[in-house]
Amino acid sequence: MDIGITTGGQMIVMILTFLLNKVISMRLGPTQYMEYSLIHKTAGVITYVMILSLGIAIPRYIAIYRSKKELNKEFICLTASFCLVLLSTTIIFFLCLIFKDDFAKLIFGRETKYELYVIPTLMLALQMGLTTLLYSYYRGSDRFFMYSVSQCVVSIGLLLISIIVNRLIPMVYIMSIIGVIFSILSFWRIWKNYRIKGCTIEKKTLKAEIKTLARYSIPRVPGEFVLFSFTTVPLIIINQKIGPEQAVAFSVSLGIISAISPFFRYIGMVLLPYASKSIAKDSFKDLDRKMKYLSILYTGVSLLGIIFVLIFTKFVIVILYSSEYVQYVETVRIMIFSLLPNAIYLLLRNPIDALIKFPINTVNLIISFLVMNLIIYFSDSIAMYAFSFFIAYTILGILSWGSWTVLKRRNLNSMKNR
Repeated sequence: MDIGITTGGQMIVMILTFLLNKVISMRLGPTQYMEYSLIHKTAGVITYVMILSLGIAIPRYIAIYRSKKELNKEFICLTASFCLVLLSTTIIFFLCLIFKDDFAKLIFGRETKYELYVIPTLMLALQMGLTTLLYSYYRGSDRFFMYSVSQCVVSIGLLLISIIVNRLIPMVYIMSIIGVIFSILSFWRIWKNYRIKGCTIEKKTLKAEIKTLARYSIPRVPGEFVLFSFTTVPLIIINQKIGPEQAVAFSVSLGIISAISPFFRYIGMVLLPYASKSIAKDSFKDLDRKMKYLSILYTGVSLLGIIFVLIFTKFVIVILYSSEYVQYVETVRIMIFSLLPNAIYLLLRNPIDALIKFPINTVNLIISFLVMNLIIYFSDSIAMYAFSFFIAYTILGILSWGSWTVLKRRNLNSMKNR
């Protein structure tokens, strides 16, 4: 049922992502679209440092507390997460604004106009962080209908803004402000609901929960940082090596993969609270059976997506972007093969996080990330830049599958020995 609701919701989100990409690419043109892509991806990197991997911790612990019917602990967990995010956000904003010039040069280039991009990037990171926390809470509390609805509302809001506003910086500012307001109002309603049910917070229990969340989530921050740097850092390197006019080919290719990926990403996210509850209830075999079905589904959909894009590459580019971007066909055809190993990773990363506290995903991501950037750094052809993404995602997919296999055997053996 949860997967069915999430699948339907993610199909709508995927369509809205298609439309959003197309509208922005047409409104801004190739060069400014590359700048938007850098702003968006950089904001994603900042977001997952800002929220300290709580997007993983919240659904895990909320799901465990809910399965044990510990409502007050849910409330304390949510409040503790806000305390951690408030602290980290304050530090990150302070550092980025103090070193604004260096930050702008590192990400965007040496033109003085790019200093104006720093605050919009931080605002977009705040919006993405708050919406991520909101979605994470809905997943952990088994409210998958609200999880899908809230994503659709935010996506529709962003799409409308992109249609109305045709200038890059005002567009980013308005998107950020609207998303922040929506998230704050949603959290206020959730917080009031807990208070109505009689939930309270004591200083001692709040401190204990902050420590619990921090111990689980902070070791995962490097992995989250690498995950959302996975495409951002290569784009920055490629942009500096060949310039935005050619580097946009990689933004287009990644945009096509990202437009298909919500199907995998968000269904996979359902598995984190589900796996956490399975472990709490000692029902790992049910999880293993579901993972086998989903692995077949993910492989089939990935292969269909790859075949479709290979056959109708120009059509896909025109639909998602415009005819201006058709010149980047060959890069898209190479990079679309990354879809399958990326889908495997997206399927397995959440169950892996649920099964073990040690951040295995972080290790896998760092290895893959280093390989990709070394290939890009020492290469001097667009084809090799494109192949580096496929090679890195393939390594990530293999490492994720190996990690899942080891953890699965360990859990099944543990159940036999009881």
